[in-house]
Amino acid sequence: TWTIDGGHNWQTHKWMDVNTNLLLKPDNTFYWNLRTGWDIEETRYKDLISSLTYAPYNYYNTKFSVVTDMNEGRVKSGSILHDLYLLEGQPNQWHIKLNQVFDSATDEFKLRDIMIVKDIHCWELKYSYSDFRKEFSLTFGLKAMPDDPFGLSSGKGFYYEGLEREMKDLKKEGSLQRY
Repeated sequence: TWTIDGGHNWQTHKWMDVNTNLLLKPDNTFYWNLRTGWDIEETRYKDLISSLTYAPYNYYNTKFSVVTDMNEGRVKSGSILHDLYLLEGQPNQWHIKLNQVFDSATDEFKLRDIMIVKDIHCWELKYSYSDFRKEFSLTFGLKAMPDDPFGLSSGKGFYYEGLEREMKDLKKEGSLQRY
């Protein structure tokens, strides 16, 4: 589908931007969306936002997104996310995520984050490494309580998110509260 929209506001006497959106989805494995426009008041092109999802199999997909400055002809930002499931649906399933981010200083995509998730029946074990923060973490989570994982991180040391959240919610005895 392809849409173009724009117009004129008769009360403020200003033109609205002309926007266009092209969506290509020939089947369930391929999805490509392109959006851009023309700013009439500023006489400039709007950024071209392109997102592409390719999922050739149910156990693998790639999502590619990039924002391009149409006036200068350069890429402003971008990311690529790879999602891979090994032994999908099995009790000992593995899930691997790789995240790449566009580095405008070198004009290339660089690996930013790696995450490996191991399904251990009613537990989940996650190992992640962030090249941006130069930090690793090892996290255990009970599937019945997914919001309360505990783990070890090179940045925080040992942590338990459920306990940290409860500690923040506790009010000091005798503290003034506003109703």
